[in-house]
Amino acid sequence: MDPTTTTATNAAQAIVETPQLKSELPYPPIHKNARFVVLSDWDGTITTFDSNDLTDNYGFGNQRRRELNIEILDGRTTFRDAFVEMLDSIPLSFDECKETLRRNIKLDPGFADFYAWCKSVDIPVVIVSSGMSPWIRAVLSNLIGEEEAANMEVISNDVAYDENGRWHIRYRHPE
Repeated sequence: MDPTTTTATNAAQAIVETPQLKSELPYPPIHKNARFVVLSDWDGTITTFDSNDLTDNYGFGNQRRRELNIEILDGRTTFRDAFVEMLDSIPLSFDECKETLRRNIKLDPGFADFYAWCKSVDIPVVIVSSGMSPWIRAVLSNLIGEEEAANMEVISNDVAYDENGRWHIRYRHPE
């Protein structure tokens, strides 16, 4: 057997045997019968800016965010812990954040046409993001409408509120 085929076969087998992480949030349906499925990142891929810029403009600022990014890359902290710190630095309510993003974050100009084409040829589009689905759907609603945004398949984190009404990221995979 060709070594390339063996490597590909072994890699495929490892993926099949990898246990699925336990999620506290629902997954969208699996499209077993779809010929193709588009999986897309959100920030900076479908959008022209990163929604985490809220940290720069309303939270502890760009300098601290860059420091945390370096700490992540150096292995001194985890993405999860740094992201919580970034989001917790934003003093706005969740709804204020959502409205700020809705007003200021734009979708890539070609996304609406691309999404419409995918729907016309029965190719599911699934957004995969470390962000939070309510923010994603708020921005999506600007370009593709409320109904389409509500029906878009999104695999992401969510939001939870503590006893004081303060919002926090609710990770899909809490471990």
